[in-house]
Amino acid sequence: TASWKTMGKAHDKLKSLWQNKFRTEIIKKYAKDGPGDGSLSENNLKEIFQALDLKKNGVLELEEIMTVFRDMGITEENIRTIFECADLDGTGVIHWEEFRALMREHINDGPGLQVRYLQQRFKSHVLNNFADKETTTISDRSNLREIFKAIDLKGNGILDPHEIRVVLRSAGEQEDVISRIIASLDLDQDGGVSWDNFIEIMNMADK
Repeated sequence: TASWKTMGKAHDKLKSLWQNKFRTEIIKKYAKDGPGDGSLSENNLKEIFQALDLKKNGVLELEEIMTVFRDMGITEENIRTIFECADLDGTGVIHWEEFRALMREHINDGPGLQVRYLQQRFKSHVLNNFADKETTTISDRSNLREIFKAIDLKGNGILDPHEIRVVLRSAGEQEDVISRIIASLDLDQDGGVSWDNFIEIMNMADK
């Protein structure tokens, strides 16, 4: 019998395949004359996002993706699956940041794109809320240690879900998104974020 861990990896791989389908189909439709390697500039991506955003409300909804992907000959069932896998924060729409992450990623054997995206979101909030923009760098471990201590309200060397929730609530995140971010940060599956975990997440390369 397959273990839960093995099944989870298989699920993540399948999700990555659908995310890659989202990316490749959009490149085929909107970036035929782009670079041969499929890479796109920030301006290219913004133009494509705006073209997909038929309602011009700043997010991509299922109905909009349905309209575009039906023309590519993709079944409605598969479009729904693609959309669900592309909705990285599970809010029912695809925001610009999610779209950007999806279009810049390639399938690999590391953590799933959704996990990396949510970790990146946490990192961004931490830097926005705690870092001195003029003096703090990701490689500055002393400043990061002070940030870690500021979040670690209990002072026990572990960031627990409540402490992380405090930070994310202050940043205006929705409760369901906060829960997903917290799950993505628990690298050791032990219910908290250690100093070593925190450093690993904060040292993520920006996508």
